[in-house]
Amino acid sequence: MSLLELIGHWGRSSWDEVLADHKTVGEVADAVSYMHGVFGEEWKGWEKKAHLARCFDLALQGGPREWVRLHRLIRALEDAPHVDALVKVDLGSTSWTQYTAAVMSLEFCGRLRSAGCRVEFIQRDDDPSPPDCRIEIDGRWVTIEFKALHEPDAMQQWHEFDEWFLSQFPCPYDPAIGVDVECEEPALIAREAFLEGLLGVQKSGATTFQEFSEGTGRARCNGQNTWKWQYPVSAKLDLDRIIGKLQSGWRKKFDTAQTPTLLVVRTGMLFVKTVEILVAKAESTAACLIEALSSHPKVGGLLIYDEILWQPPSADHLLLPHYRLSVGAADGCNRAVLFVPNPNATIPLSTSEIESLVGPSMLW
Repeated sequence: MSLLELIGHWGRSSWDEVLADHKTVGEVADAVSYMHGVFGEEWKGWEKKAHLARCFDLALQGGPREWVRLHRLIRALEDAPHVDALVKVDLGSTSWTQYTAAVMSLEFCGRLRSAGCRVEFIQRDDDPSPPDCRIEIDGRWVTIEFKALHEPDAMQQWHEFDEWFLSQFPCPYDPAIGVDVECEEPALIAREAFLEGLLGVQKSGATTFQEFSEGTGRARCNGQNTWKWQYPVSAKLDLDRIIGKLQSGWRKKFDTAQTPTLLVVRTGMLFVKTVEILVAKAESTAACLIEALSSHPKVGGLLIYDEILWQPPSADHLLLPHYRLSVGAADGCNRAVLFVPNPNATIPLSTSEIESLVGPSMLW
């Protein structure tokens, strides 16, 4: 989670405030009315700072407001079994992992449902995680498992720092003024020095990194409509984490699979600056994942996706026998998708199923 997800804290603490907001009109009003009906007055998301509450004012890269986007996806799935549990329990959760997995499910399944595919969610009584799902693609059911990587525990102190920062910030977030921010450990103590330094960079418009006092960090204006925050927290590379989880907990989800299966993971590993860097990274990543998947024949393939900062001039696709890479946009968000099939899959995904998932004919 980054500071961007916390922007909705400004002035949003109840349904009454949201309903009275001058921006709550048109599709935004429809989304608020729907969410209000689903969660009810008893929902504590506003006061507990649930992630859905935080993104009320958020719109990314020229796309619709986040609540509008989510509402469209939910309504596309409203006839799917158990989608109500996915929304009420997971989308409204204060758990970042639970919320993110719910958004992934809605994005993926909602778009495929809008393209005419049948979708079913399966809620297991003994499993608190978001419902499993299966999607009928080209006349065959495919079992899908969504995973969002957990953050390092050390990030908790920085989330608390973010909370403080937003409570001090003197004006609402302006997405037209993008800033790259690098935090350092002293910022946790010398908070005022950090805030003063960041406001100074914003005011000056400096495009080279400016150091803050007391070693609290540095920042520069990036000329884009995004804020990028970097924290001094080390973590295993996403690729290593995926391979490790494939060898442990994740594989258990597929042990009894009787249909083609797909593991979908949202990570930051595709968050790079250019398509050239992305292609090189996809090549090396695919090679590692093919080796890891080979010993897990019940997993039909692995799909990784991420939002990217740069705007591709047009949708682009790289289709090779051992992996597929696609770059484009969805709901106004620039996106990169890497799909790696398992060469040893017991029930391999068909070419038509793969093409529906990534490439020129992709449905989501």
